[in-house]
Amino acid sequence: MSRTYVYMVEGVPTQISYHNIKKRHPGTSFPIVSSVPDGFLEDIGYSDLVVDEPPVPGPTQKVVYPAPTLEGGVWYQRSLLVPKTAPELEAMKPDLILRAEKDGEKKAREGYVHTNGKRYDSSDLGLFRVTRALVRFSRKPQAVIKWKCEDAVTGDRVVHNMNATNMNSLADALDNHLDQVQEAVENTITKIEAGDFSATFESEYDAIVNPGV
Repeated sequence: MSRTYVYMVEGVPTQISYHNIKKRHPGTSFPIVSSVPDGFLEDIGYSDLVVDEPPVPGPTQKVVYPAPTLEGGVWYQRSLLVPKTAPELEAMKPDLILRAEKDGEKKAREGYVHTNGKRYDSSDLGLFRVTRALVRFSRKPQAVIKWKCEDAVTGDRVVHNMNATNMNSLADALDNHLDQVQEAVENTITKIEAGDFSATFESEYDAIVNPGV
């Protein structure tokens, strides 16, 4: 449990925690915070402060806390949403771009080939190595190829089992998957650099795989 108070600093109402009040008065005995009654610290200059739940900022906003205000005999700490400044927005771009790239890498790894007990990751090995490995294992009748992805309609994780004769269709699916991921990453970065801070890899990828939805 924590409690917050307000006191005057050169005539300016200033927020302070119960813990810091105790530190400012080392020679004074204070009760535990859970047993402090309302108005208990008024005599030494600290008034109870009601703190608003801060709003959730959008990508181009930030939360600011003006000085506490006295309303109807009660001190309140309000919080406001304000636009970020141009330098603050510009400083966001590298992190947002890095996040888009990492999200793309993660999505690319959802496409892989697993045959004859070996796993081939489409993002790590590349489509050429995957295809070459499938050609090699296609000579074995027991080879089973698995393609793991999300169902485009339900979003459920699904695994398609195919024998080696379906190699070409699987390679095409891998190629298409990686192309869609790369396009989504590039679209996201382009929008971020142009000042669209609501753009995310997820939204751009969804627009590619589910056009018109």
